[in-house]
Amino acid sequence: METPDCRTCTWNWDTSAFFRFNGYIGTWHHPYGLNTNNRYAICHPDNKEEPNNWLRSYVINVEDIGRLDVTFTYSVKACQPLASFCKEYFYAYVWESNTSVNPEQIPDPIKDFQLYRRFANVTRQSYETNLTVPLEVTSKYIVMGTRDQGGCRTLYSVKISYKVCIKKTLEDSLVLLPLTLSREESTPVQGSCGENSKQIVPGNLTVLCDSDGEWNTSRLESRCVCREDMENRGGVCLACPSGTFNDGKGFSCTETPSEPRSASVYFVNESSAVLTWLLPEITGTPIDTSYDVTCQTACEYFGNDCNDQTCNRGVDGQFTVEGLNTTIFTATNLAPFVNYSCKITAKNRVSERAQSKAKATNGERNSFTYVNLTTKGSVPGAPEDITVVYLVETNSVILSWIVKCKKGIIQEYRIEYFSMNNSSGSKTLSTRDNKIQIGRLPAGKTLTFQVYAVNNFGIGSPGVMTFHIPKGQ
Repeated sequence: METPDCRTCTWNWDTSAFFRFNGYIGTWHHPYGLNTNNRYAICHPDNKEEPNNWLRSYVINVEDIGRLDVTFTYSVKACQPLASFCKEYFYAYVWESNTSVNPEQIPDPIKDFQLYRRFANVTRQSYETNLTVPLEVTSKYIVMGTRDQGGCRTLYSVKISYKVCIKKTLEDSLVLLPLTLSREESTPVQGSCGENSKQIVPGNLTVLCDSDGEWNTSRLESRCVCREDMENRGGVCLACPSGTFNDGKGFSCTETPSEPRSASVYFVNESSAVLTWLLPEITGTPIDTSYDVTCQTACEYFGNDCNDQTCNRGVDGQFTVEGLNTTIFTATNLAPFVNYSCKITAKNRVSERAQSKAKATNGERNSFTYVNLTTKGSVPGAPEDITVVYLVETNSVILSWIVKCKKGIIQEYRIEYFSMNNSSGSKTLSTRDNKIQIGRLPAGKTLTFQVYAVNNFGIGSPGVMTFHIPKGQ
């Protein structure tokens, strides 16, 4: 509630309560002059008895507001030293009621002065000034009044107001707070997540509405974040700009990384390789780039059934690492003399989100690069699964075998055989095939066959088989 502050407005409060003495009547009135109906004045600088003149408001409904601010705009003249019953201040009072009343039911402050409660002492200022004082009330309806007890003063306006904590979205935490009446004590208010936002961290969203009408976030334990592919701009969740994404964890929108730069093989030997690369030109923000590395083997070195081969010693045709936080990777347990094609993929916090959207839109940034390498060769492994078939008609055997770990290009196989009782009489044969027929064998002897695989790196360990040659019939 505010009294008129325009020049041509009229301020009408009740001036009927006053104390008349010696037939003299002088109470609050609009001063003489042009455009003075928007103020009240009274001037009794020297009196034989103490004046008692009241200016009262109409009934004001304050609902359940417990704390009001009353602002007086006024001026008071100084009293002469010998003036009687002259005061350089005036008091402000309030009457309260829990039920609405008619004007004639408002207590007369002269007769029922004890029903009014003084709440302010408005002291002298020689110029127009403002004074704001608090007013605590416990009822729904009030009447406010000012009391003149002698002196000269002008009351330009009276404003009765109250403080509220405004409806607001906290910009950083996106917590939506309702319009809340401020109380004498700080009031806990439960906030909520605003439009297109969600709470992802446990904790309450309680904020205090302080008595001064300001929000106090000292009790706020959690926050809200914008949903996927949206970002917080000034307390509002808006869609990400084109080409950027968001994972809904409280960061800003960003783009996916470009491909890793300058990927190369730093070191390679028969069983391991070191790959290095540089950060992508585009990393996104914040810089939290990680890498996935996947290397596939070339199956031509293992024959048609690559998955059944064992040369990879547990690698099973590929090796993979996910979430690598460095730009160097060492692959171990590789097979010798094998081509590998390694895919290095850069990722950040929005890569998964971008990938899911790319499947729907058939488009995705190229965030990967390839590195090809060949592990160094070594001597082949020992021939395995050696079988012997004896041919009675020709007194000969057919040897066959396989080499699972060739470790290079097999140039030939060498077969050495001898009698178990006389190794000095050994014989050696060679073939490019993985089988050979050997004749003219000594009947009744037990022979030892040793099969060696030979590649361009040397001779490997032998595969050994013993076989007893039957006696002739």
